[in-house]
Amino acid sequence: MKKKIVTITLITIFSILLWGSVSLSGDYFTTEVIPLNFELTSNNRAIGLVSDDQIVVSVKGQGWQLTQITFGSSPELKIPVNDKLGRQNISVRNIIEKAGIIGSNLQVVEINPETIEVLVERKIEKELPITPNLKIEFEEGYGLVSKVEISPDTVIVMGAESRIEELSEVLTKPIELTSVDKPVETFVTLDKFEFINYSINSTKIFFDVQKIVDKEITDIVVEPRNIPPSRELIFFPSRISISVRGGINQLGQLRNDQIKAFITYRQAVDDTLGSLQPTIELPDGVQLINKKPNR
Repeated sequence: MKKKIVTITLITIFSILLWGSVSLSGDYFTTEVIPLNFELTSNNRAIGLVSDDQIVVSVKGQGWQLTQITFGSSPELKIPVNDKLGRQNISVRNIIEKAGIIGSNLQVVEINPETIEVLVERKIEKELPITPNLKIEFEEGYGLVSKVEISPDTVIVMGAESRIEELSEVLTKPIELTSVDKPVETFVTLDKFEFINYSINSTKIFFDVQKIVDKEITDIVVEPRNIPPSRELIFFPSRISISVRGGINQLGQLRNDQIKAFITYRQAVDDTLGSLQPTIELPDGVQLINKKPNR
């Protein structure tokens, strides 16, 4: 019984192989999408524009030959570009034949498009600020208590003159953080532009997050500012109290001398009410809620 099963199995496998061999010996058509890689020989030139970054090639050949293309890794076609400034029309058929990515036993039926238009420009470089593309959702009761800082905060971009001149900043790739309840320090890659190179590929982002609380601070001295030598500015009261909001650690270390309250001489000269609102300057991340008295 076992011998019969083995015999039947071998016959079945042989039949499948024979059928496949006969079937794949016929002529077939296949279509391949081939990405293009443009190459310049001069460091003073850059690609500003291309009409297409890939081509579609229709190929005819025997089944066995086509399976090597269909099931193999997609080839990349290198396109040599002349360093002459301006627009160039490049025929890709000869390049395909020389590259050898299509077997000699296969027939190229159609290439779409057959001609690629390339714009060659002068290569320049420019230093641009990096802007974090950041979305933060804080844990309830927590918040940002510092500026979002990045290091390095600039990047040198290099590429075609017309493209570089249009740029005013470089964004990071989008970052989405949820349920944040502690300081964050992370590396993020820069968002790339086609045919533009960067001096760096990533930057570090860091910011402080703390539990948000309120605090009242009393006995803040209100200073007169910008007083002419022959003048004097007197106001009452000369001290105020303020309510602020910020991180629990930040407010715990906050000193009165870090808070600036002042009234300028120009405010007094321009006043028509007989009372003035002092200006309050607070450290980064600290928010003014209220001041007593207000005027």
